Amino acid sequence: MHLGSLTSRWNAVADRWQRWVWRAAPPPPELRLTTVGIDISEQTVKFAVVSVEGGKPVVCRWGKRSCADALLSGATIGNPEAFVAHLRKIAARTGCRVARASLAEEAGYLFRVAVAPPRSFEELRAQVEFQLSENIPLQPSEVVFDAVPAVYHEGSLLVDVAAYPKKLITTLTSLFTEAGLTLASLEIEGAAIARSVLPLGTKGAFFLTDIGNTEAAVYVVEDGHLLFSAKLPVGGAHFTEAIRTTLGVGEEEAEHFKQTELLLHTPSSSSLAPAHTAVLEVANTLVQALQRHLLFWREHQPTAGYSHAPLEQVLLVGGTAQMPGLATFLSKALAMPVALGDVWTNFPPYSHYIPPIPRNEALQYATALGLALRDALPALAPPRLWH
Repeated sequence: MHLGSLTSRWNAVADRWQRWVWRAAPPPPELRLTTVGIDISEQTVKFAVVSVEGGKPVVCRWGKRSCADALLSGATIGNPEAFVAHLRKIAARTGCRVARASLAEEAGYLFRVAVAPPRSFEELRAQVEFQLSENIPLQPSEVVFDAVPAVYHEGSLLVDVAAYPKKLITTLTSLFTEAGLTLASLEIEGAAIARSVLPLGTKGAFFLTDIGNTEAAVYVVEDGHLLFSAKLPVGGAHFTEAIRTTLGVGEEEAEHFKQTELLLHTPSSSSLAPAHTAVLEVANTLVQALQRHLLFWREHQPTAGYSHAPLEQVLLVGGTAQMPGLATFLSKALAMPVALGDVWTNFPPYSHYIPPIPRNEALQYATALGLALRDALPALAPPRLWH
């Protein structure tokens, strides 16, 4: 009998044994906390709940709520009463009492520092706190920060730091409590998106681009660590408005054209030529903004001389990411691979799991799904057992 055949049989037996052990002795309940992931943007709140069934992640609740008033703009809560009302309805719909929520990058500060190898986590935080004033315009007493060890380099430990105004964190925690939700964590959107679209344990550097309604956000993730974030003043609404004004149609019809017509390339009808020109102008504005941040990342001075991995790919998420031809257009303009992110990357394969969120909406939930996956991960069986 060939060695390959023996190995194959052994792996099959091992997989059956692990599946039996998993079903007979699943993780304890404290490792299976079900939380609702809540993605908060200026005028929209999206949510998702991921449960674990048979060791596999499954989406059991999801949805979106819109508000005419600005809910959260930077570090400002625009309408606290409306914000709490939306949270209460989400809690009622999902049945969850614990939440993980996103934070917009423009409200805080993201940076990397080098510290001496610490003997404890308390010593690590003390060293980071000592360097806060060198990196942000706030006093240590005015911020809440998180410090995540990244890599050892030339005798130093490089630490990724996210810092936000304490006033904002206190206010958000209070509003969630008022809505009947315990806030387990607040996380930068980019970190949640990375958990959603990058396979667990992925190495390398990626440029994540979330194209929202009124603006876009870009993030650099390297070896699972969020290193850079920025906002771009271009979003899906700018494409819609360009189509609406040039074709003289209503907003709903303009949105339909944006999602169905290949307006970034030669239009199918001469009547769409004005819209083609207008859409190209908006797309070129987006390209210029992306190029500026790509150039900055490639040429900036890394912390302690640590060399970053070259960016492998741009991954698009958000409601406008699926605009026909956009990924191809950006790939040619940026001269690098650009693809749609797959928010089901860390779920069972399509042959074993049919995602409940419609395909044309799924990319809008990248942040919410990434937040919800955070609590599901410790209770998951090894992915090869997801069948």
